[in-house]
Amino acid sequence: MEILEKGSVDRKKLRRKVFKNKKELDVLEKIVWPYLKEEVKKLASRAKGVVVVEAVKLYEAGMEKFFDKIVLVEAKKKVRASRLKMKLNELAINRIMKIQNRKHPFDYRILNNFSRNELEKRVKKAFESFKV
Repeated sequence: MEILEKGSVDRKKLRRKVFKNKKELDVLEKIVWPYLKEEVKKLASRAKGVVVVEAVKLYEAGMEKFFDKIVLVEAKKKVRASRLKMKLNELAINRIMKIQNRKHPFDYRILNNFSRNELEKRVKKAFESFKV
């Protein structure tokens, strides 16, 4: 399956390819993670404030040590599945849900079962708790 479209990665095609085959996902992660780690380090070294990184596989990538605080944002399984169904097929949803069920340490937990507006309020509250 060709994943390039006019010189850019077609994210839908890439998603379909890697979520159908775990070996393909492993290959992609081995390519992306070293680059991603370097980019996060560069960003953090230049930042003059808070740096936020969304990382579903933060621990699997070995990146947890780069951060002072880790925020877990989670929703009930039913809510997550409903949101994913708008974008993905059943196989991809099952693989993502499996990844999301892993439990790792975190400093703050945000429940995201509600509206985007409610999520924003909860995120602001989390950041306020981290102010020194």
